Amino acid sequence: MADPAPATSPRTWWFAAATFLLIAGFLWLLWKGPWFLDSAHLNEQTTPGVASVVTGFRTAIVAVGAGVAAGTGLVLSHRTLQHTRENDRVQSELTRGTLEITGRTLEHAQVRDREQAELTREGQVTDRFTKAISQLASERDVEMLGGVYALERIMRDSEKDHPTVVEVLAAFVRYHAPAGTDPGTSTGRPRPVEAVQAALTVLARRPKRHEPFYIDLRGTDLRHADLNTGNLAYAQLSESDLRNANLIRANLQNANLARADLRDAVLRDSSMEGAITFQASLSGAYLAGVEDLTAEQVVAAFPSDTTELPDDLAANQEVQERIADLEMEKHNRRAREAAAEQAPSDGPHADPPSA
Repeated sequence: MADPAPATSPRTWWFAAATFLLIAGFLWLLWKGPWFLDSAHLNEQTTPGVASVVTGFRTAIVAVGAGVAAGTGLVLSHRTLQHTRENDRVQSELTRGTLEITGRTLEHAQVRDREQAELTREGQVTDRFTKAISQLASERDVEMLGGVYALERIMRDSEKDHPTVVEVLAAFVRYHAPAGTDPGTSTGRPRPVEAVQAALTVLARRPKRHEPFYIDLRGTDLRHADLNTGNLAYAQLSESDLRNANLIRANLQNANLARADLRDAVLRDSSMEGAITFQASLSGAYLAGVEDLTAEQVVAAFPSDTTELPDDLAANQEVQERIADLEMEKHNRRAREAAAEQAPSDGPHADPPSA
């Protein structure tokens, strides 16, 4: 069924009627105007004078009509321009609103996509982390090595998992290399084992990030460990066995080395600012070139005449007296031990010498 034709508004009718009357009046005035206004002097005879007056009047009426038409055109043009501008403004607001809605929709979609990607990545990291932990628990060295380096990759890819990976690797070292379980000798089989050395290497070269804890390597067997240029700032290394360890250019700032065994360890060019050295064994340790090492730190430890110290500390009177006291104490202890060993043979019940 066809829609009914829209009804014409009264305003439209009035406008059409007014226009018709205006045109009709203009035409009547153009035709009969001269005689209507001056019928007393004009007659129906077309004389030159009458023709001149009529022509002039009609010319004036045409000029006035043209002016009125031009003015009306200007008014209508102005209103049309205003209407066009208003339409443009409304259209611009609609367009802007549409763009804002589209932008918000796109932003929401991007947020949703990022969240989904983050969830996917978290799931992948969790799977990788679980697999790496399983490899660490293996008894095969190759699988343990794979687990260590898989954790390093996770640590570098995910800043959020950095602290967890560091704690897991430190616990791995403490479990597989506890101090005092294998006395060995400095010429025995190298320590630590390959997987433990890999874990130490990863810990030493970990990315520089904020860590809410200190690496806990207390009481570990790190003999012959290679920690060259390692970042061990604030590390807990108390009571650890670091004999023959390579600590060249290592960062040991504020590290806890209390009662650690550093005999024959090489610490050349390392940094020990603020490090705790209380009762640390330094016999045979190479400390030449160590930065920020103080006389107080050396005196708090157990240096010996075989300890290689920086020139200024080697010439320090307090350090020299500390070394002399320790050497004297060591000499007296050895003398007492030698006397105790000879005591049974020198006693009253000693066997007579053989013939």
